[in-house]
Amino acid sequence: MWDVLRAAGGQLRTMATIVVGLDMGAVLALGAAMGANRRLLAEVLAEAEPIIVSKINERLRSGSDG
Repeated sequence: MWDVLRAAGGQLRTMATIVVGLDMGAVLALGAAMGANRRLLAEVLAEAEPIIVSKINERLRSGSDG
């Protein structure tokens, strides 16, 4: 599950210079390919998406890449 969440950072929906969300279809497909439980992944993503998006946007604003 954690591997999927780490990889989800590359599946982004953007607008101008900010991240507005994750591409859930792509993340769920990635999870399926990685053998994750689809229902559990969907539940975890609902809680994790705002945190992931917020942290990525913080890094973008600060100019940090990681």
